Amino acid sequence: MSLAHLAARAALVAVAISSSVAPIASPVTVSSAPAASAAPVAAPVVAPTADHADANLDNTHGEGTATLTARYNWPTRNFGMESVACAPAGTQRFQVLYAYPAGAANNLDRTYGTLTLRAQIQQAFKGASGNLNAEVQAKSTTVGARLRAKCLADGSDVDVTPVQLKTARASVTSLLAAQELGALGYADPTTKYVVFADFCREQPETVDNCDGGQVKGPNGVSAVANDDTPSASNPNFTSHDYAFQFCACSNGGVLTPPSYTGGTMLHEMVHTLGFVQPTAVKSTGRYHHCYQYNDLMCYADGGPNSELYASNHDCLDYRHIDCGNDDYMHPHPPAGSYLATKLNLAANYVPFIDHSSTPDITPPFRLTDLRLASAGSSSVSLQWSVPVDKRGVAGVRVYRRLGTSGSYSLVSSPAGAATGVLASGLARRTTYQFYVQPFDATGNAATSSNVVTVKTT
Repeated sequence: MSLAHLAARAALVAVAISSSVAPIASPVTVSSAPAASAAPVAAPVVAPTADHADANLDNTHGEGTATLTARYNWPTRNFGMESVACAPAGTQRFQVLYAYPAGAANNLDRTYGTLTLRAQIQQAFKGASGNLNAEVQAKSTTVGARLRAKCLADGSDVDVTPVQLKTARASVTSLLAAQELGALGYADPTTKYVVFADFCREQPETVDNCDGGQVKGPNGVSAVANDDTPSASNPNFTSHDYAFQFCACSNGGVLTPPSYTGGTMLHEMVHTLGFVQPTAVKSTGRYHHCYQYNDLMCYADGGPNSELYASNHDCLDYRHIDCGNDDYMHPHPPAGSYLATKLNLAANYVPFIDHSSTPDITPPFRLTDLRLASAGSSSVSLQWSVPVDKRGVAGVRVYRRLGTSGSYSLVSSPAGAATGVLASGLARRTTYQFYVQPFDATGNAATSSNVVTVKTT
């Protein structure tokens, strides 16, 4: 999805600013600047990775460029190793592979931007797991959902294993890659393989063939079993599969690292676990997707119910994992509902997910629209959009500094989801800078907002 698409979507779902503001008292706590420099540093901007569809293959895919509509990705944030459950060999888990063609360079430890490809693949997996956990915890205070993974021996990060294929770039496809990986020994029935592919899904090498994701089963073709039995013995849990994410490798094999929100990666991993079943409430009836807008597993994939996708806008704030919690994930499904008796991603019988209770490690979403509403000789009025957290915002910290250098002071913490503040007691004709940070009841604070520079009259 392009940033332009995101901007268009954001314009559709902009929330009106509350007219109430909280007065600022004198500074109560002094804090250092939120980064090494004096000003807050925003998280790096990474364009979300779109999924792609291929109607000619009998398996599941993500969203294609031709059918992609503007929608949110998850908020920009990084998750640490606490969002992943490291699992030992012989137990059901995901294993991350980096596959590259014969005759090609191993780019795993090459730096792209400021991080190696290895580090960015690790971030994407942790992002996928962290966002899954956050979505489950939004519905439950007792259940978590961390992806079980093969980790480095010391447990310090997710293991990423480089694998060179026998087929050259000009000929390799996802089908051949799946078959070769199996022949190379990556065929453990207790393992779902997450493959970051340094090649194209199909040939010829085009932009549409070199992006997004795809699932392949043990035979290289079929992947998701049509079986909604709610049991650990469900056939979707008893064989290995390959969840591919393809780099944008057209135009001479130029590689694009994955988005660290892990959207495409998680989409394909959820497919390997058997979702979305064709019996689901909002199934498209094809390729194991649903038709709920702004949903990780939903889009108009050409199925008989695809036309309903455009009219189901129940989730307008950001992309959810099961918008409505009625098709494939609910930690506490109501009695008599579909997920109470059918395959459920948040149920504790799904063996590739650790469902033990985990602490709330998810910060509120970052605010990016802090702005000056008005300025006077001794006060300024600041506003921002409604802050959002999966479990609720406890308050918003407001930081201020004199001029454009030096440290910031915490000058106010309006409670709840405040959308504005009145900063008073300022000097005339003086420049100040402000930023804000929503925080939740656990103490998780959002990444610092944009900085606004103001001058009193």
